[in-house]
Amino acid sequence: MSNNIIVQFSEDEFKRLLKSCIAESLENSGLIKSEPSDKLFNVNEASKKLYFRKSDLEKWLSEGRKQTKEEIENTKFKKEKGGKHG
Repeated sequence: MSNNIIVQFSEDEFKRLLKSCIAESLENSGLIKSEPSDKLFNVNEASKKLYFRKSDLEKWLSEGRKQTKEEIENTKFKKEKGGKHG
């Protein structure tokens, strides 16, 4: 005589259970290999097409602009000599 178990699931619970069973079966069969969440990607695997608005790029460039070495040296020179910044 076989042992029968009767369990009641909601539709969502049954779908999750079924998906989980299918995923586990596929993984065990070797057809699908699961990847660890911290898998490292090379450049080709990680690259995606990205699109930017020209105005957004110009804004980003102007907001994030850093002084050149020459500009820093000129500012430092003006402060040391009592220029307009000193």
